[in-house]
Amino acid sequence: MNSKLSFKNVFFISVLFIPFYKIFKYLDKFPPICIYGDIIYNLLDVFLDIINQISIGIAGAIVFYYLNLFLEFKKNNDVYNVPRKMLMRVLVDNMDFLGSIPYFKKLENYKVYSDRRVFVIKFLELINEEKAQNKNAENYTYQNVIKEYFLETDNGELIKFIDSLKDNINNLQNLSLKALSEEISCKIEQIDIHYHADLFVFGKLLAFEERDNSSEERDNSSEEYIKYCKDNMFNYYISILDNVIESYTMLTDLDNAVSGGDILSFIKFINAMD
Repeated sequence: MNSKLSFKNVFFISVLFIPFYKIFKYLDKFPPICIYGDIIYNLLDVFLDIINQISIGIAGAIVFYYLNLFLEFKKNNDVYNVPRKMLMRVLVDNMDFLGSIPYFKKLENYKVYSDRRVFVIKFLELINEEKAQNKNAENYTYQNVIKEYFLETDNGELIKFIDSLKDNINNLQNLSLKALSEEISCKIEQIDIHYHADLFVFGKLLAFEERDNSSEERDNSSEEYIKYCKDNMFNYYISILDNVIESYTMLTDLDNAVSGGDILSFIKFINAMD
């Protein structure tokens, strides 16, 4: 995204130079303030005129670039809605699992809607609001309560949830991302590459422990091993969840800007992507 960020800086410099040159041209109406002032002014005028023409060309090219990019996104908007819907599927399943956590009880009223996405959207608003209010926090409240829930929940239920999550992640992994912009496709691919495998390895280890040792047969070492597996599962899971939330929010902001014809918000979104 460095090229697009530099586009923004170059655009503002180019736009600011155009009125500066017009102001400079007004100096021609005043008498020279020193010997050879006319010569110096004319030399500067030639030099600045060249820069002015270049600035106009650059500003126009950048405007054309963003306009063309906006139209390209608008034409391919359905392409972006496919992964967005799949990410929503992941979030819906997450809330089916996490919805009973007391911290999220404040969202209970939204469960009455037949469309469970309303519940998810309110969940996202809660998470994003907490992040906005505590930008420098090492751990957020929602992360702590989810970790506690992981440790306390029934092993079988947790394994079942992780298996369901695996199916959704695999669907994302099998999705062709070639039509998406590089920034968005990389963000979605991170859900698989960095966290996908390790989470399910610990899920398998927990499943083996659950199968081989009943709750009555477990000793302290078995309980410590289960806690070790769950701790690691949480660490990888929360990374996946945060990445899913960020990816879904990114695609939703993009869809809102494009479908609403808001070019300025679209440009702001493009420049903000990293």
